[in-house]
Formats: sequence, C-alpha cells, structure tokens
Amino acid sequence: MHNIIKYTLAICFIFFFSTAINAASVKELNSQIDNQKNKIQQLDSEIEAQKKEISKVSGEAQNLSQAVSSLQASENILDKSISKTESVISKSNLTIEKLDIESNQKTEKIDLQKEAIAEALRKQYQTETESLIELFLTKKTFSEIWTDVETLNMLNEKLRVRISEIEDEKEELMEIKKEEVTEKLVLLEEKQTLALQQESIIYAKQEKDQLLRQTKNKESEYRRILSTKLEQKKAFENELFLYESALKDVLEKNEIPTVASILSWPIEKIWLTQRFGKTADSGRLYSSGTHNGIDMGTSVGTRVNSAAAGTVKGIGNTDQYPGCYSYGKWVLVEHNNGLTTLYAHLSSIKVNTGDIVGNGELIALSGNTGYSTGPHLHLTLFASSGVEVRQYTQSIGCKQASIPMLVKQGGYLDPMAYLPKL
Repeated sequence: MHNIIKYTLAICFIFFFSTAINAASVKELNSQIDNQKNKIQQLDSEIEAQKKEISKVSGEAQNLSQAVSSLQASENILDKSISKTESVISKSNLTIEKLDIESNQKTEKIDLQKEAIAEALRKQYQTETESLIELFLTKKTFSEIWTDVETLNMLNEKLRVRISEIEDEKEELMEIKKEEVTEKLVLLEEKQTLALQQESIIYAKQEKDQLLRQTKNKESEYRRILSTKLEQKKAFENELFLYESALKDVLEKNEIPTVASILSWPIEKIWLTQRFGKTADSGRLYSSGTHNGIDMGTSVGTRVNSAAAGTVKGIGNTDQYPGCYSYGKWVLVEHNNGLTTLYAHLSSIKVNTGDIVGNGELIALSGNTGYSTGPHLHLTLFASSGVEVRQYTQSIGCKQASIPMLVKQGGYLDPMAYLPKL
C-alpha cells in the first residue's frame, strides 16, 4: 500500500517540476507576444498618418513636389508595412512556439497521468488479491488495517478524478493543435505578404527615382512631361469616344444583372477620389464627358483582390507601347454573375489569363502605371456581354495594344450600385 502512495507522489513531483519550467517559458513568450502586439499597434498608427499625407497630395498632382511627395509617402507606408508584417511574423512564430510548449505539456501530463493510473491499478490489484488473514498477519492493529482500506478507497476516488481529467486534457490538446494549425496558416500568408511588400517598395523607389531623373528635379520639365502625357491621353480618350459612339449593338436589359451588393471592395481601405459617370473632373479629363469607372486613392503596393469569384479574361500593360497613355498594367476578370471587372494602373500582376480566382483572392498590387499622376486603383465595371479584350487597331498611339474594349453601347455599369455601401 505504501508503494502505491510513494509512486503516486513521485509522479506528482515530476509533473509539478516539469509544469513549473513550462509555465515560466510560456509566461516569457506571452510577454514577447504582447511586445510585438504593441509594436504592431504603433506601426498601424504611423501607417494611418502616412495615408493621410497621401490623401493631401494624391489624385491629379498639380506640381512636381506633390508628385514626389505622393510617391515618397507610398514608399514610407511600404517601409512601415514591411516592419509591421515582420512583427506579425515574429508574433506568429512566438505564438506557435508557445502553443508547441503547451501541446507538449498537455501530452506529457496525459502520459504521466496514464502511467500513474496504470501503476496504481497494478498495485491495487496486488493488494486486493491479498487474503484477509495475510492482511491481519502483516498489520499490528485493526486501526492500521482500517487506515489502509480508507487510503485504498481514497485512491480509487482520485483515480476516477484523474481519468476524467485526462479526457478534459485530451480535448484541450485538440483545441491547441487546431489553434497551432491556424497560426501556421497565418504565418504562411504573412510571409507571402512580406514578399509582395518587398517587391512593391522596389517598384515605388524606382518610380520616384525615374520621375526625378526625367524631370531633372525641375518643375518646368515636370510640367512639360505632364502636358505631353495629357495630350496623348486626350488623343486616346477621343479615339475611344469615337469608337464607342459608333457601336451599333446595344446592351439589352436582360444582359444587365439585377442591382445588388454582389461585389466586394477590391482593396481594404476605401478612399474614393472619383466616382462613375459625370463628375467634377470628368468633363475636363475625358472626351466622353463621363468617367467609365471609379478611382480609389491608395499607396503603391496595396493588395488588390478580385471583387468576386471568376475567370481572368486578360492581362496587359499599355506602357509597353510608347505614346499609349491608358490603363498601364491591367487585369480583366469575368465573374459568374454577368459582371466583369477591370483593375488598372497596377504596379504588379499576380495572375495569368485563364486563371480561376476566388472572391477576395489576390490578383495584383496597386500602382501608378499608365496615365496616372498619383498612385491609385481604377475599377471599371462592365456587363460581361458588353466587353472583349481586343487589339486597338483604330488607335494611333495604342494600335499595337490589346485592351478591354466596349462592344455594346450601355456596357459600362456604375460599380457603386453593385458594391457594399460605404
């Protein structure tokens, strides 16, 4: 009987000592995790401050200083975003390490309890097989016999409690394992985000350096370049207006999806700089007098997601053709609901023609390509039967480029009618 008690106490001591060590490690890791959380919050505040700077200078830049400031703000945001992502990765690694310790601790606890129970049951079985005469012969008094019986009963009760605790520990272990798997998926996604951000900051720096080289940091040279771009943009817009005005096919009512919030916003933070249709700037900027999409101010390298599930119908880059100041890098996605979305002025494209994409899936990074005097994302919405990717042979400056083109009048739709209200 004394062997049972001694063995159980030994197991309890080993378990307590092991748990104390693990508890100290977990406490230290929790402290490090909290530090990373605080750092992430601080970086979020700094990023928001930089975004406000962009909002002051984004859109149609009026001078070289504003253009450079906008690109510099984008670069600063990416710098801080990279630091934030690195902190998120560090926090995830620490969390996984903590969960691993907790998982091992739970497993160790279960194994030790199983060992203690098994050994106690073996000893108990040996004791119970002793005859009453043997029990009396080995004990001096009836009081000692009674104490042993009481101890045995108490041990039986503790065994039942331990078995119940093991079942609870197993459930807790499964939850820890699930949490660890989730955290590893977060870690993988954050590492991919970091790679995209590092790519974007290279682009942002090149964009700023190129602007300064082209202008020789002189306002007059910037004005000259901007004027040339504007003339070529107007020529492109005029050609497009004449082409679209001559279209004979007209979109039927049954080809237009029912208006509803069936799309998702393609970027996380929404700041509209220009809406669809006739706007304050559309008469000045477009030959048609209307804007065929919406513009969202955002820094270079912002993640651009597909607004709904669908198929990539085309990708391209009008900057490959000198004098074609149009969409720059663009992606066209045809959705399963009768709508097709165009994303333009991108810095990097992450999909290929024919790819199947899910709602909210990464397709590109925002940029400043094409005719764009400030980093932003342009989104055009078409009725799917009203658009095709075609070579723009009727154009002068863009005749070699293949771009999404309207094939039926009425094919442009207001994205705001299909997106969640702000």
